[in-house]
Amino acid sequence: LRFPSPPIQPTPSFSAMAVPITHPPTNTALDVEAAAAMKEGARMTITVGFPGTFPMVLANLMAAKEMPYAIVQHPKDKDLLFKLTAQKSTPVLWWNEERPRSAWTEQLFLIDRVGPGRALLPADRVLRAQVMGLCHEIMEGENFGFMHYVRLRLAEGFEGPGGNFAKGYGWTEEGGKRAFDEVCNFLKQIDGILAEQEGKGSKYLVGDALTAADIIWATACLPIDGVSLVEKTEGCAGFLGIWEKQFAACVEHFTPRVRAHREAVLKEINRCPVTMFKDQKAE
Repeated sequence: LRFPSPPIQPTPSFSAMAVPITHPPTNTALDVEAAAAMKEGARMTITVGFPGTFPMVLANLMAAKEMPYAIVQHPKDKDLLFKLTAQKSTPVLWWNEERPRSAWTEQLFLIDRVGPGRALLPADRVLRAQVMGLCHEIMEGENFGFMHYVRLRLAEGFEGPGGNFAKGYGWTEEGGKRAFDEVCNFLKQIDGILAEQEGKGSKYLVGDALTAADIIWATACLPIDGVSLVEKTEGCAGFLGIWEKQFAACVEHFTPRVRAHREAVLKEINRCPVTMFKDQKAE
């Protein structure tokens, strides 16, 4: 797969670089050094043209919080990124002159703290614990979380079992089979939670209001029969095809209740279809 490289336009002004919340354009990408040097606003690294689930999660959380941000092109020079952020992955999130955040928990807390929109983490400690517990079950990417198993499936489909992605995520034949089963089990769990919530008169995963858990889940499950909900870009069509191939057998477990919840959440935050690269649509 080949992904287009956007023009890089470094600028120290956040107001000039801040992108529309629902459809950030690709032609305003900062390079990482310019982003690190800025002293105001939110900046997030992405691989432009690549439908990375973790950046999509952050984009959707910031959309819900009505929080503008500037796009930063994830650099090929990982040593430079490490020098500036003390790690080598994407997405990285900067806010004003605070230290950069690369862990999803810190990014979530930051977005909820500084975004002007509605709170995504409940003030009630019991409800907040439920939200954070569910978010962790979804976002944990190294051992047992939903995203860990999704990554294993995508790594296998992207370059094959011997590819760098598969090696990087620890893919094995046994692990690949388990990943499929775990994804299906997770879909059943979410359906059960939503059914229980319906019985309480709520359409959300926790409590009676939209929370980070709803947004993170609605985004994280996009690889499962969600291609139609993602605005296609010039470089992502092949990867979206891998979504369809690797999760086709999971669709039977994607119940109408889970499907309706996903679409309702994305519409509530004005991110349906989901896009981060509006002006690189596929023909």
